[in-house]
Amino acid sequence: MKKVGLSLRFCVLDIVNGEVAEEDVETIITDTDAPDDESWGELMDLYAQVYWAKNKKECVDIANRLREAGKIIQPRTEGKGAPNIASGHWLTITI
Repeated sequence: MKKVGLSLRFCVLDIVNGEVAEEDVETIITDTDAPDDESWGELMDLYAQVYWAKNKKECVDIANRLREAGKIIQPRTEGKGAPNIASGHWLTITI
């Protein structure tokens, strides 16, 4: 089964912590707004310092791999709303 994540911050931590396998991630629909390489780099610096301090390099590497694979969707870069994670930050899909 594949997973669709709804939070870059939490989903990457789940991957690092072994709760979800990186290869099971179909996509992550995130509330970030980093449309280009420069803003993505700034976002990674911020997340590494604030949210991923214990595993900075591993978390950033995972996020970058997912982005390079086209698995990061950022609706806010298109003026659309971000997903609500009140009911959790993973969806399981069968394909």
